[in-house]
Amino acid sequence: MNNSQSGQSQVERKTLNLAPLIGAALFCMIWEDLIILLEVPIYVIPAPSDVLGVALDSSTRMLLFNATIQTGSAALLGFLIAVGVGVLTGTLLASVRVLRVGVYPLANLLQMVPIIAIAPLLNIWFGYGVLGVAASATIVSIFPIIANTVDGLRSVDPQLIELFNIYGATPKQRWRRLEIPAALPQIFTGFRVAAGLAVIGAVVGELVSGVLKAPPIGAVIASNLRTGKLDIVFAAIACSALVGFSLFGLVSWAGQTLMGQWNSTQQRDELDTKLSPRAQRRELFLITGILATVIFLTLSAVMTSSKVSPLSSDSHSAALSSIEEGRLGEGRSVEESSGEERSGETDSPVKVRLQLNWMPEPEFGGIYEAKRLGLDREEGIDLQIISGGPGTPSAQLVAQRKLEFGVMDSTQIMTMRAKGAPLVGIYATFKTDPRAIITHLKGAPASLRELWKSDRLLAVEPGSLFMKWLSHHYGESALTWVSTQGGLTQFKLNPELSQGVYIFSEPVTLKLDQVETKIFPISESGFNPYAVLISTHEDIIKQRPELIRSMYKILQEGWGSYLKDPAPTNRVLSQLNTSMSFEAMQMAVEYAKPFIQSDLTHQESSSASKLGEMSLERWKRMSGQLRTLKVLEEDQKVDPKSCFWRPVTEEGEVVNQD
Repeated sequence: MNNSQSGQSQVERKTLNLAPLIGAALFCMIWEDLIILLEVPIYVIPAPSDVLGVALDSSTRMLLFNATIQTGSAALLGFLIAVGVGVLTGTLLASVRVLRVGVYPLANLLQMVPIIAIAPLLNIWFGYGVLGVAASATIVSIFPIIANTVDGLRSVDPQLIELFNIYGATPKQRWRRLEIPAALPQIFTGFRVAAGLAVIGAVVGELVSGVLKAPPIGAVIASNLRTGKLDIVFAAIACSALVGFSLFGLVSWAGQTLMGQWNSTQQRDELDTKLSPRAQRRELFLITGILATVIFLTLSAVMTSSKVSPLSSDSHSAALSSIEEGRLGEGRSVEESSGEERSGETDSPVKVRLQLNWMPEPEFGGIYEAKRLGLDREEGIDLQIISGGPGTPSAQLVAQRKLEFGVMDSTQIMTMRAKGAPLVGIYATFKTDPRAIITHLKGAPASLRELWKSDRLLAVEPGSLFMKWLSHHYGESALTWVSTQGGLTQFKLNPELSQGVYIFSEPVTLKLDQVETKIFPISESGFNPYAVLISTHEDIIKQRPELIRSMYKILQEGWGSYLKDPAPTNRVLSQLNTSMSFEAMQMAVEYAKPFIQSDLTHQESSSASKLGEMSLERWKRMSGQLRTLKVLEEDQKVDPKSCFWRPVTEEGEVVNQD
């Protein structure tokens, strides 16, 4: 009987050990079914099958494997440092009353300060690479270890402490033989919490401290978010979760090994396997319900997928058209105005929302100029400008028709259209790509090619597509690529550091700080996408062509006025964005003006000479470059003509039919 009960207990324990895998499988099945049933496009949320497919694909498998090894190594190092420092700090705080009262509350700062705010400082203190990333992981994960160590050591039975004192045990002996063993359950609880936090800290640290030639998980996520490859993003997230689960499992195994059978937590786990008949029936009912739900959803998904593919362009349009437009304040939405025009009611202006991808700065000066002058009202439009910031998903918002217009660049439009997102560019603010690489003037290379072949340190934003192009165009580089989020402190301190910048931003700041620099525009390499590209949904172009013509006119007149006299609008912008002074904004316009007014690489045809106009030739060239870089696969059909809108002349002729 005892052997039978023991065997049954072992089977139940093994079943419970498999429960997380079974739960994950059921979760993925429900996720897959809902994606199919709701016809959610891949550029919004990929299905688990898409994520698994890209993870097993030969072109991304090694990328994800190497990224996982890098992130896992940094997270493990940061976690081990947190364990050592956290346990020693917790012991000190638990032992010394003055420190516990005065210092322990301050340790809460470690979990209150946003790591993204101090991560750039880690570059200064620890340099780029694994040490900076590990430091980020340590800072994020150390507090739970300190807190649980203090609580565990302080919860030891006072009578046992008194007994050790009676027998003349030293503080060291008491700590090693009584306090630490008694506190182990709570300490390991802190370890388990810290294991997951260490991975989060490592991924965040990689965004500002990682070396990008062999990108870690943080850089993989950032780069593929920019190009709309959410299947790779989710695969990288899954790899990050795998690192966290592995570290958590390692800590749990170590805890069970060290604490042994006497641990009350382990004994409670064994009792949990001995359920009453009523509890067993309750669990069986719950499991049956979940399985029935999964089977129903799966059958429904199979029947739905046999009728229409959720990734077809027709289903994209149908799904996106069915999304109900939100209303902001008073006025008419685009859909309401369309119906009212047919009925003859057109008194109030059409409310139109434009999502920026950054904070109010001179790169959007013409948009704010149009609003300041009331050019939108003259066209019967109430233009609402929505400020952006790091990671603003303007492309996804427009593709889902959450907003009417958004700011992106031509590479985003092409990669998103390859995923089925019906995005169309209507006005190109920058005819020449404003991105550049900047170096200190003293000892600067003579050309971009010479810089690429040097052994300098180059700080760029993770996911910068132009880095792939430079690798293809100039060949293998001796540069060391590291991550940056745009700060200039490291650049000022290190004369050997080069940095990726926007021509109207960082160079202006350095000029005002009297730092002499040399600028190498990326467009000199032949990679020249349209930037600050105002884009919309193709359904809006079909349904409201007059709105697109009005918007184009507003932008063109706004930018024409702003470039002549930017001062009035720059005063407004300097109030909206206090991080950039009026003087800096005035200088930024002068830096940006030639990049806005013309194509400095002379790739643009003469027919696209006016502000905002685009040419088919440039779009075809960009399509070819993206296919060369494998950003667009050969089987992804993206017609360059469908990527941008061309204005119509008074004679009814389409501009830029080249």
